[in-house]
Amino acid sequence: DGAGYVITGNGLGYGINDSAGFDNITVKNFAGINNFTNGIYWLHTIDSAIYNNTIISANLSYGHGINLVNSSGNNVSLNNITGLGARGYGITGGGTSFGNNTILSNTIMTSKRGIYAFGIYISGGSGNNTISYNNISTFTYRAYPLLIEGSANYYNTLSFNRISSGTEIKLTSANNIVSSNTVSSTIDVSSS
Repeated sequence: DGAGYVITGNGLGYGINDSAGFDNITVKNFAGINNFTNGIYWLHTIDSAIYNNTIISANLSYGHGINLVNSSGNNVSLNNITGLGARGYGITGGGTSFGNNTILSNTIMTSKRGIYAFGIYISGGSGNNTISYNNISTFTYRAYPLLIEGSANYYNTLSFNRISSGTEIKLTSANNIVSSNTVSSTIDVSSS
């Protein structure tokens, strides 16, 4: 329990690092996890939660607010996330065993200064994830509020998200459910 505390990095590394793959953990109530390449990084983490945190990534080449790799059964909710850097990421999930996660009611904004910006980016064989009720604003030349990339991503549900800016919502895989999202700016939607 962060209990309202702020942790600040030097622009590198991890704010909170579970690369050891511990399960059944909770990261909550941090008033700031700031200036790390990865605000929160989980690898092979199962049945855990990240909620009610404020996260601002480092403004470097790649800045990740929350980065979940091969993690499943997790709940990521009620966080305020700012992804900075030439490639700024709000929430990233991927790997062949990334599945059955819930990403719910987060507020995500990505960089106005970078080349690419990703609100929620899912890749690499992910399935059965629920991505709902998030507020997403992405800024820059190539800004993706929602990007599901890779032909092996199936049965993800993207619903009731509110997108206020970005250039393209993109899904490069089949058998995903996209419904009842609100887009308040002109954004391309593509599926391939």
